[in-house]
Amino acid sequence: MKENLSPLRAENITFSYMEKAGLFSDLSFALPSGKMTVLAGSNGCGKSTLLRILAGIQKIKRGRVLLKGVPLEHYSIADRTKITGFVPQELPLAENMTVRDLLITGRLAKKNLFGLPIASADDEKEVEKVLRDLELAELAERTCASLSGGEFRRAAIGAILVQQPEILLLDEPCAALDYRHTLELYDILKKMCEEKALTILLVSHDLILPAKYASNFVLMKKGRLIAEGAPEEVLCKENLEKVYDIPFEILSTGISTPVPIPMEKKK
Repeated sequence: MKENLSPLRAENITFSYMEKAGLFSDLSFALPSGKMTVLAGSNGCGKSTLLRILAGIQKIKRGRVLLKGVPLEHYSIADRTKITGFVPQELPLAENMTVRDLLITGRLAKKNLFGLPIASADDEKEVEKVLRDLELAELAERTCASLSGGEFRRAAIGAILVQQPEILLLDEPCAALDYRHTLELYDILKKMCEEKALTILLVSHDLILPAKYASNFVLMKKGRLIAEGAPEEVLCKENLEKVYDIPFEILSTGISTPVPIPMEKKK
């Protein structure tokens, strides 16, 4: 893949926890620009760790991560977070803060201001837009402590989206969301890819819904990338059985999006 097509890439990275066997060894990965990429795989295969490495939170032993062609360590934390937004699986608590204040705080964090930052008219306009997009307007004056898990996850994503990042890293963004809000969130993310050229990498355990929205699908097993490409190419019986160690059938629906169905292992 050409450099200018990948705003974020890992080159030959090696990583391990403590003295255990390496989770990644010479792993290379390039994120397509302006596309939604889904990263899937079995538990413990390294999906969340890879996101943290790409976000600059987890240090690696060898190799390098390039952000817009520049090694990640050459960026200050403030400059890096202006380009890349990261929403982890475990969300920080903000119990006494209202949803609106959470988004305003996220918006002002991008400015890296000293003293007491004050939201401008443009800041408030962007916050209102994201509140509407994520269907959070009716929850804007509620405290985060009063929200359901799914509502708070949407608010946490909103606090990153108001920063207008170029790259968005999401670790299981649809956890605790019902079907309706999952579909709506995917609609919003896809629209942002199309209209704002936002580059997205998200981790998901679901294989069916993301395949409808993503341009790129990556399957991982035990720290290795097993397959990468368009969903209709990657989500085939052979790849899925290799990754999950169970039988799969691919349901034919008359459309290009595959519908993988996990099957019971034969005894």
